Amino acid sequence: MVDTQRTPVLDRNNVAVLVPALNEALRIRDVVTGALAHCAHVIVVDDGSDDDTCARIADLPVIVLRHPRRMGKGASLRDGFAEALRRGFEAVLTMDGDGQHAADDILHRRQRQVDRDRAAVAATPGRLELGQAFRIRARRDQPVELLVLAGDPVERHSPVVVRRLAPDDPELPAVQAAIEAANSIATTPYIWGGGHGSFESSGYDCSGAVSFALHGGGFLESPLDSTGLETWGEAGPGKWITVYANASHAWMVIAGIAFDTVGGPGPRWHDPWVDSPEGFVVRHPGGY
Repeated sequence: MVDTQRTPVLDRNNVAVLVPALNEALRIRDVVTGALAHCAHVIVVDDGSDDDTCARIADLPVIVLRHPRRMGKGASLRDGFAEALRRGFEAVLTMDGDGQHAADDILHRRQRQVDRDRAAVAATPGRLELGQAFRIRARRDQPVELLVLAGDPVERHSPVVVRRLAPDDPELPAVQAAIEAANSIATTPYIWGGGHGSFESSGYDCSGAVSFALHGGGFLESPLDSTGLETWGEAGPGKWITVYANASHAWMVIAGIAFDTVGGPGPRWHDPWVDSPEGFVVRHPGGY
């Protein structure tokens, strides 16, 4: 049952802003100072930048994590979420280091989180359950945005993304990173073979898109085709992530929402699902 005694109160002192950054020396200072105007805690994860990204914010009161080499945005988000969990923050808002998100939205989104949709989520307090604690939606042709809550109200929202953290759930950062990876390609076109020669592509086919999302979460080192995904991971559906594969197609479900190239011009989120699990081998990453 929901812990009805706990009312979510998000203020500038218990919310952290997470900023993944790569070679953003020209913009990072403005992004961070804007975030600090609304939240006391900012976590910057520098993904092995070879410019002055870190130097530009060295005098600011921020938490800086630095990768020794480029590990990808998914790894940056995963490490940032883990740091936020370790420090005990109540929630995390993510903002890109290139300035595309308006810092002034932080206060607005934070207040909406408290004041708007008060519908309860049937989840065990302090624990995120499959599907129940996620609400995601697409804004026109933009990537899906995500809100995660553990036993607290949920709202649908846009540009700055709020994530309620479950401190005892070690799987959450990797799941978040997989979703962020899927988000980053959720407006790309379908290209046969896309995402197989390299994870970086201008478009993706079905298994290329699934591989990209799995790689973002740290579950896959190199792309697999749909046949390869039939034997990847462990058998059966997962708690968080399930992959459906056969000789001709592959798609996945993360937290109850499908990520599929069927039903759109490329990899897209679908709720309800556009594919049926019938006729597919069902696999999942161990423990997830």
